[in-house]
Amino acid sequence: KQTKQSKGNNTALFVNTWPESGNNWMITVINQILNKGKVESSDDCGGYIWNEIQNTVNNVSKKPKNSVTIYKSHLMFKHMPYSSASKYIYVCRNPIDCIESYFKTNKALDPEYISLSTMQQLILAENFVYGNWSEHVHHFWSIRHQPNVLFLFFEDLQENFRGELN
Repeated sequence: KQTKQSKGNNTALFVNTWPESGNNWMITVINQILNKGKVESSDDCGGYIWNEIQNTVNNVSKKPKNSVTIYKSHLMFKHMPYSSASKYIYVCRNPIDCIESYFKTNKALDPEYISLSTMQQLILAENFVYGNWSEHVHHFWSIRHQPNVLFLFFEDLQENFRGELN
């Protein structure tokens, strides 16, 4: 699959993670960088396209102040559109922390949500909607040396954020 590039010098930037691995955090940082720190509110950190949900755009009414279109995704690489002209950032997080965070997020939305042990079984199953953690990470790990791919670890970002982004 090829990405559709907009006319002009627009760059497609895909920020991909397994769920609860820092996708929103990375998109916020990218928006801060692209806008030279002039993001006045959390609403200004939108402007990304949720790749899995076609035609759904967060803050679509706001025109980007730059020439980068950010696509948010949790899809495995084999299901993503690919172009050598596009950029890809993948953030990998410890799977135990992902599962705990995923559980807490869903439990906060629905107190009757399933148990943590049941969630662990569902998430680690081969048929989990985003694929199992190890397969998801492996696909991006295998392309990490390509010049248009940046593979980061969530824990390294927490420890030395500026150093990891340089």
